[in-house]
Amino acid sequence: MTKIAGYKFEYRAVQAYPHLIDAKALTITPMKKQPGALNLHEILDTITLAVEAGIVEQKGWVKQFFANEAAFEDFISDVGDYDECFRITDRWWQALAALAEVIDEEGFVSSQEIADTLVEYATETSQLNG
Repeated sequence: MTKIAGYKFEYRAVQAYPHLIDAKALTITPMKKQPGALNLHEILDTITLAVEAGIVEQKGWVKQFFANEAAFEDFISDVGDYDECFRITDRWWQALAALAEVIDEEGFVSSQEIADTLVEYATETSQLNG
């Protein structure tokens, strides 16, 4: 039998996108509703870098990351559908879990569960108007 060649696991890199986050000044540019202008991985990388840097307000992150509720809703829709083709990486998961104060995976595994939990948390913490 042929053996699978051994390898060293490499983490997916998280990238700073200058139009979304200034990595040196640690400032976030809130994202606007611009269909097709941003890829979800850019937003997830930005959220991850900001959370890891400790610059995110626990009960104010919706306004930090999104210029308006329409942009947040677009993000939530994209997250909810994400695992139809891709998966949320562990590093992204950690950041999203921190946003919603989730401490374990139960009920926060599928993309739709993650999206629903983020909306629920944002609503409970009065970050949304509706």
